[in-house]
Amino acid sequence: MAWTFVRPNGFMSNALGWAGTIKSQGAVYGTGGDARLSVIDPRDIAAVAIAAPTEPGHEGKAYEVTGPQARTNAEQVAILAETIGQPIRYVALPADAARQAMLGRACPPKLSTDCWNSGPTDPPAVSRFPTPYRR
Repeated sequence: MAWTFVRPNGFMSNALGWAGTIKSQGAVYGTGGDARLSVIDPRDIAAVAIAAPTEPGHEGKAYEVTGPQARTNAEQVAILAETIGQPIRYVALPADAARQAMLGRACPPKLSTDCWNSGPTDPPAVSRFPTPYRR
């Protein structure tokens, strides 16, 4: 049986999880520090996932699917603030504070630890033109 791996990076739509604190506090809280993540629109992931099994030449290959530019959380928040026309603060949290918050939401202890033991890196670019974070 033929196989193809499609390995997306950060999902752009995960920023929707920030909506609650943006509305209530005008802020986004995160632990990314200066780490950069090349978020990608799920529609771009779907385009790759559809092409891989329906077009020849993808058998036995793995594709790292990333967005067009790696950005810090603070940079993503600044773009979002500009786009919606309202100020949004990015508040950097220490990893231990985030870990405690996860545990307070019934997150399994192993997951709350594993989330902070591997940091994001600048991923490789892909050969297609992904949807930009800023339109």
